[in-house]
Amino acid sequence: MVDVVTGRRDVEPPPGEEAAAAELARRVVDRVAPEEGEIFDVVREAYRRDPARLAASADGRDRMLGFGLEGTVALLTPLALGIGVEVVRQLSLEAVGALEVGDRLRGVLRRRRAADPPAALAPAPESAEPAPAAADHARIREVVLTRCRQAGVDPDRADLIADAVIGALTSAG
Repeated sequence: MVDVVTGRRDVEPPPGEEAAAAELARRVVDRVAPEEGEIFDVVREAYRRDPARLAASADGRDRMLGFGLEGTVALLTPLALGIGVEVVRQLSLEAVGALEVGDRLRGVLRRRRAADPPAALAPAPESAEPAPAAADHARIREVVLTRCRQAGVDPDRADLIADAVIGALTSAG
C-alpha cells in the first residue's frame, strides 16, 4: 500500500512543484472529464485556498463547492489536483533519492579507483534489471489508485484516471 497525503500541509506543494502538479491535473481532466475544462481554473483557485475542503468534495457526496457551483456530480478536478500534488511529490522524492544514490556511488568509485590499480577497473557487466520507467509507472499508478479508493471512486473510473495520469506523464505537450 502506498502512503497518501492527508493533511492540509501535505497537500500544499512547494511553489516549484505547484505548476507541475496543476499541469498534470489539467491534462488528466482534459483526458477524462473534458467538460470540466471551462471551470478548471476556478476549481483550482478554490482548491488552492482550501485543498482539504475541495478534496473532500471529490468523495462522491453532493455539497456546495464554495464558488456558486452546486456539486450535484462529483468533480474530477479536485481529485486530479490532489493526485497531481502526490504524483509530483513522489517523482521529486524519487529523483532526490536517485541523486543521493548517484553521489554515494561516485564517492565509492572514487575511493575504489584510488585504492585499486588501473587494470582492475574493467567495465561492469550490464544489469538485467527491468526498465525503470515500468517500475515508476507501477508506483505512480498505485498512488493514483490508492487516492481514488480513498475518495470512493468507482474502480473502472479509477483505472481510467490512473491510465490518464500515466499517459499525461509519458506524452509530450
